[in-house]
Amino acid sequence: MSKGIYIRRKPSWNKEKTFEEMYGIEKAKQLKEKISKNNRKRYTRGERFGFQIGHSDFVTKEGRKRQALKMIGNLYGWQKGKVSNRKGVKLSIETKDKISKNNWTRKPGAKEKLSKIAKELWKNPEHARKCLSISLPSSLEKKTEYLLKNELKLKYEYTGNGTFLIQRKCPDFVNFDQKKIIEVYGDYWHLRPENRLSDSKRINIFKEHGYSVLIIWGSEFKDINSLKRKILNFENKAISEF
Repeated sequence: MSKGIYIRRKPSWNKEKTFEEMYGIEKAKQLKEKISKNNRKRYTRGERFGFQIGHSDFVTKEGRKRQALKMIGNLYGWQKGKVSNRKGVKLSIETKDKISKNNWTRKPGAKEKLSKIAKELWKNPEHARKCLSISLPSSLEKKTEYLLKNELKLKYEYTGNGTFLIQRKCPDFVNFDQKKIIEVYGDYWHLRPENRLSDSKRINIFKEHGYSVLIIWGSEFKDINSLKRKILNFENKAISEF
């Protein structure tokens, strides 16, 4: 066929015709039963693993992918409400050793290697900002933000989501006009001895860059009026007074 020439084909003889019109009622019934039986055989495996026979998902590629994921979920038991068929199965010592040997994260020096990789990645400000951007404010941070903006009407911005970093450290709230930072600490985590050193280093970094820092503890929200006075006193002080 030469380029640009279109040959109109004759329409198919059975176009828009039913089985009954083509083969008659009796033969059409037999053909339908045969097709239905073949389809049941075809989807027996899919039915076993949770495929929905005749579902519209089978028409598109994305739909078939969804059904395949559902099949895998049913097979391995990680779908919501499903219990794994491997639950309660005891593994032999040889199998456990084989799994342990193949898991490189359990090998000597693996933790140090992972820690080194994470620290190297964290040196990149864009990577740090990207990691922090997906974090949501804690309940204490939400209370503090409401207190600062709605009740005290102060010009503090929430920067705990990585919008502002000082030497890869992310302060909770910043007043850029006065160069002031408010950190919100939960008592359970930040009163631990192993965390106090890192917290003090963090605050020193902020101060070295000319910021004054106020720490608000979670327990201080029990006396909201006292907390308001603490914040307002902090606002009236200059950096040199710290």
